[in-house]
Amino acid sequence: MSGVCGMLALGDEIPDRRILARMVEALRHRGPHDAGIAISGPCGLGSARLIVEQGDGPARQPMHVRHHSAEVWIVHAGRAYNFLEILRALEASGHRFATESDAETLGRAYLQFGPAHFIKAFRGSFALAIWDALRHRLLLVRDRLGRQPLYYTQAGGWLVFGSEIKALLAHPAVPRRLNEEALPYYLACGHPPAPATLFEGLFSLPPGHMLTVDLNTQPPTLHLEAYWQPPLLAEGADARSAENIAADLWAHLRWAVRQHLPTDVAVGAFLDGSLTSAALLALLVQESPHTVQTFSLYPSLEAEEARRTRQLAAHLVTDHHEVPYPQPTMALLEALVENYDLPFGDAEAAPAYLISRAAGEHVTVSFSSAGGEALFGGELKSGCVPPDWLTPLLGRPYNLPAAEGATAGRGPFKVPEELLMRVDRCSMAASLEVRTPFADHPLVQFAAGIPPALRDGTSSPVLLSALRGALPAPLLEGGAGHPPAPVDEWLRDSLAAQAQDVLLNGQAARRGLLKGEVLQRMLEAHTGGKVRLGRALWTLLTLELWMQRYLL
Repeated sequence: MSGVCGMLALGDEIPDRRILARMVEALRHRGPHDAGIAISGPCGLGSARLIVEQGDGPARQPMHVRHHSAEVWIVHAGRAYNFLEILRALEASGHRFATESDAETLGRAYLQFGPAHFIKAFRGSFALAIWDALRHRLLLVRDRLGRQPLYYTQAGGWLVFGSEIKALLAHPAVPRRLNEEALPYYLACGHPPAPATLFEGLFSLPPGHMLTVDLNTQPPTLHLEAYWQPPLLAEGADARSAENIAADLWAHLRWAVRQHLPTDVAVGAFLDGSLTSAALLALLVQESPHTVQTFSLYPSLEAEEARRTRQLAAHLVTDHHEVPYPQPTMALLEALVENYDLPFGDAEAAPAYLISRAAGEHVTVSFSSAGGEALFGGELKSGCVPPDWLTPLLGRPYNLPAAEGATAGRGPFKVPEELLMRVDRCSMAASLEVRTPFADHPLVQFAAGIPPALRDGTSSPVLLSALRGALPAPLLEGGAGHPPAPVDEWLRDSLAAQAQDVLLNGQAARRGLLKGEVLQRMLEAHTGGKVRLGRALWTLLTLELWMQRYLL
């Protein structure tokens, strides 16, 4: 997937190559194969690339793109899956390409169609920065669903950005301060309210948005705008038959898989026992010219889900790998905090991290059905502190903003950003590119229009109907997906003593953010079996480890 970073002087300074090099180095796990930096006037850009396909090699970044008298510099992480058709259209308009790459195609589309319109034709997973020297403007763009991360901050006369926050922190102007206003939201929901992060003043560029920094005004102006909105959920009946909707769904999913398949490398796939992962694998086997390597991870190899996954892999003739389930250790937790560079209430990150590392030993590209559970009625588990514990833990009342879509009527239909963050961080830690066809925006738009009675539930009727022509009935039974991480057991057994040491250490007490006596009661209540607070304690544990690692 690669990583990008950069800095823009908002005053009279010039970017420092040594600082830019340190920012790139912080992202080398995302792009171990190639790295580069470029400085153009007040703007410095950096790139760390993961080379997957043969055509990627010559397309070095940062890339300088020129057409007639116009020119831009571009860095790009991820992939625009339909770039070739746009490239051919630009060639017909007179553009002469130096490479056959999505990065150059994005740059030339910007020159041809302008900043307001160029991105609308692209389909994929991308985060990019374009420096337009003639217009004195920097443009940051993130894909529609947020599959690629992109963070930014304005500090010390600079606009600093990067694929991960650790790249921003490599710039000396960027402070490391806790965003205390977002803390209650993190503890209650497992993540802060977008676009905020738990670093004060550091923001996540929202999915489907672009940020323009204009140096023509004094002071320079930042303008954030959406170029895409999540579709609204369908309501009521549909004139189409259930069979026709299922056939259309299968066609949309097949096209998404084709768009995501690399042309010249074998791929892997994660299997989790869900209908969505079965559907994805069935199409991958049909569409890929190579034997697909599959990977699964279960707490017990004797579990029904594990048995069904083995049967599916055998039926579709994959090269199947069963990955040992993680033994939770504090070292594993610290590695996750290092990779995320943010606290996270997501205990599923532990198995996701280890299965990504295992897959990275065999393939450079793997497929995941992540997003499928959000589209077809699955339940997402996230960490949180229950309300009856949160107020005494904070020692004060708190108010949370209303959740998006919580008002009456139809809400936005989208894949939760924290789920895609898990996929990104855990795969990039292993220098593995994971592709997620269920987060393809045309498929999301189609799924939003399916009547709820056909779409929702762990065994979505429309998905089950679509799969019946591809897999035998015994392989379609169950379909509940991977069991949740046994975090309650972890924090009663192997991690209990270490969790107490971390949460009740003197540094945490001096910080005074949380009430130590309440933490003590939570630990005792959980380890004594009175209540199940594993996910809440996980949320608190990653918060404390993050503060020890990242805050000054």
